[in-house]
Amino acid sequence: MNYDDNALQHDFNRDIWCLHGLPIDNLTLEETIETIHKRIESKTKTVLTTININLLILSLSDQQFRKSILLSELCSIDGVPLLWLAQRIGLPLVEVVQGSTLAEKINQGRHSVSMYFFGGEKATLDKLKEKFSQTQSGINYAGAKDPGFGSVKEQSRPKNIDDINDSKPDFVLVALGANKGQKWIMENKYKINAPIISYLGATIHFLTNTLKRAPENVQKIGLEWVWRILKEPKLFTRYLFDGLGFIKILTNYALASKNLVSEAEVKPYTLIESNGELEIILASHLTLKNKDEIRDIFIESLKKNKTITLNFKQVDYVENKFLGQLLLMIKYQQLNEKKLTLTNLSHKIHKYLKTNGIELSLIALNQPSLQLKE
Repeated sequence: MNYDDNALQHDFNRDIWCLHGLPIDNLTLEETIETIHKRIESKTKTVLTTININLLILSLSDQQFRKSILLSELCSIDGVPLLWLAQRIGLPLVEVVQGSTLAEKINQGRHSVSMYFFGGEKATLDKLKEKFSQTQSGINYAGAKDPGFGSVKEQSRPKNIDDINDSKPDFVLVALGANKGQKWIMENKYKINAPIISYLGATIHFLTNTLKRAPENVQKIGLEWVWRILKEPKLFTRYLFDGLGFIKILTNYALASKNLVSEAEVKPYTLIESNGELEIILASHLTLKNKDEIRDIFIESLKKNKTITLNFKQVDYVENKFLGQLLLMIKYQQLNEKKLTLTNLSHKIHKYLKTNGIELSLIALNQPSLQLKE
């Protein structure tokens, strides 16, 4: 296994939900910052991904990019439109946790965080050094590197990694662009000694006031993207592409069928073990009421390090909380290098899982596609 039992237990105790096949931690901004400080103190390796519309759209067509999000230890929702979507489909999320706001709050906090900045133009990195080396703040400047242009492999050369590790930072802030940034993190996650690693996009420009953030009232009504286009017209094409993709997702959810849930309380699974394989026959309704039992059987099954089949032949209703747990099951079976098969799905449940991005995440982590009832 490529993880320890503590990591497995911790992950399954996260209040995690599923947004179009991506994991979302239901944490406020303050709770996210508290989690970061705890993980720094315990030196627990954590990739933090703040999921905005751009990351969501990229994850639809790039399996490696989606994989980088699925394997992250902490995921927040970054953008008011995504919060609206999450609430529309029944997720109990209450707050946006934007990467740039996160960095600003860390800087304003009482706890010191040593931060290394990887990526960005030299002039911007020089401003960061000047700002955080000469003033007392929550962020302590550990170092910075402009790796120049090149592939992820070229930007991952040993000298770059050694420079980061020699600085002994708590937090590595990556600013290489979303696609390259996430892939660089996955390439170097276990080479870097820092507890926290995160791609935070334009945050370095906001920290140095090279770019001004949208006024708070504009952010709250979900129009920060309009402000960004006005300040950076080159972003228009990206926002147009992302916006059209987001509208398609909204349409798919609007057309998806809804089902009433029975109040019947039954054991949520039957476990069968034979010939070195596990089969979990799931009960008819997978809801918040039986989330703890589902969590426990998933953890127990993963520890056995065997091929697992989830049999949906009896399943008639699924709530999003189960999908969050399912994403973790998919993640850890991939880390186990074992197959996970979801079989005997009714057309209704198949459509529901597909609409919620589960099939995309199975494929991204090299697992079989959803299998309908014969």
